[in-house]
Amino acid sequence: MKIPTIQMPANSLETMPNTPSHTPYAPSSPALVNPAQQTALPIEDIHLPTDVSPWPPAIGWWLLVLIAALLVWGTRVAFKKYRKKWGYRREALRLLAQVYADHLVHSAAATSETIATLRQRTTNTLLSLVKRTAMSAYSEQDLQSLYGEAWVCCLNRQTKQPYFDDKTVVEYLTRQQYQTATTSETDHHSLNIDSLYHACQQWIKKHHTQFQQEAE
Repeated sequence: MKIPTIQMPANSLETMPNTPSHTPYAPSSPALVNPAQQTALPIEDIHLPTDVSPWPPAIGWWLLVLIAALLVWGTRVAFKKYRKKWGYRREALRLLAQVYADHLVHSAAATSETIATLRQRTTNTLLSLVKRTAMSAYSEQDLQSLYGEAWVCCLNRQTKQPYFDDKTVVEYLTRQQYQTATTSETDHHSLNIDSLYHACQQWIKKHHTQFQQEAE
């Protein structure tokens, strides 16, 4: 069967409206909801964590406090030991230097008649300072009653090396300490004040803090 052909006018395409072959999808805007109409959702509120309490401190802080306390205690103990060891020594050394300086000043102007008395006075003062220092260092010992050779041996035991081993000084300490200047003028002239001052100075600086008893 032959299908008839439909003839359209040539100008019919020009008269047709210019419409797209398809319409693109355009999403629709969501509908606005009144907040008053919204219902509460069954969700718990967010709970923020509580602030960390500074007490009790962490173990590190306790250790820091303990170390600080130990440092303070150690410093006090060391300071007490330092004062016990050097407090009386500084005072003795100051007095010793003063006695020696006075001797040098007076000996420069002394005459042959007064030099023996000056030397005896200086010698006795230097040795007296050593004994006072020893009595302060070893207050528990009965050093007041020691004289002569026993005193020299006691002094030399309290240092690593003996400072009172000079023959002239030992003889003066053992026999002539309380003789007058007129009866021992020659011995006083032979006694070296400079050596005696050096021996006293070194003994005060270097004597042991613990009393050394005589070996049996």
